[in-house]
Amino acid sequence: MVFSYELRVVVYDTWDVQPADRTYFTSGEGSDLYVKGWLKGKDTVEQTDIHYRSPRGSGNFNWRLIFPLEYFPTEHVIRTKTKVQFRVN
Repeated sequence: MVFSYELRVVVYDTWDVQPADRTYFTSGEGSDLYVKGWLKGKDTVEQTDIHYRSPRGSGNFNWRLIFPLEYFPTEHVIRTKTKVQFRVN
């Protein structure tokens, strides 16, 4: 028997993010803000949308990062699904 679950991480707000870039239009500092998340040991990466040129390091996202999981109760194991990519040469 296998149970399927989803781990949902909700990103609402960011604040006090240090600016990494200087904007050429206003000669001030600002950063393109986004949040990236992944499960350790897996290649599944989720990312929020991008807030371009945030001068004060604050952004409002209301975004969900979703990671599918499977739980095997008889083995006490959690397994994640990974995408398989094939290259055609």
